[in-house]
Amino acid sequence: FQKLYLQDEYLSTLVYNLKNSISKNNYESNNLNETLHRILEHTFRKQLTASREVETLNSIKRSTRLELYDRLHKAKDYIQSNFSEQIDLEKLSAVACLCPHHFLRKFKSFFGVSPHQYLTSVRLQNARLLLENTNQSITEVCMSCGYESLSSFSFLFKKHYNLSPDMYRKNKTKKVN
Repeated sequence: FQKLYLQDEYLSTLVYNLKNSISKNNYESNNLNETLHRILEHTFRKQLTASREVETLNSIKRSTRLELYDRLHKAKDYIQSNFSEQIDLEKLSAVACLCPHHFLRKFKSFFGVSPHQYLTSVRLQNARLLLENTNQSITEVCMSCGYESLSSFSFLFKKHYNLSPDMYRKNKTKKVN
């Protein structure tokens, strides 16, 4: 299943260790084979989970479920990759090659949130990370996450995290020190 997968700490560690071993020429063929086998097994399990997700879609034919799964994930991946741009229902339904009404209905039933709610959550998560890890101003964070209005960004951020962006940054700074 070709889609974006969340960063996986276990897989990242395996690949990092494999890379270090190879770059230092510090590996035995058995150890290398075991690591490659673990990577393959973990990837297979991820694919098996995706296959089970396909079966939750309502459609008679498996081929239709597979196609719908692929199209919904293309739209979701588009949101994750382009959250800072202006994205609307028409654009997402075109990415998914579905009519807007059908896309909206299927997206919400499969992911449990509307495309707009998902976009908002991705934007707010990225804003939170920028507030924690950069010195960008609140306005710069707002603009880089796809919001045009500082007031609407601040309102949504406070609603989601129970703190204004400025207070959130101050609290995170205190905890680090």
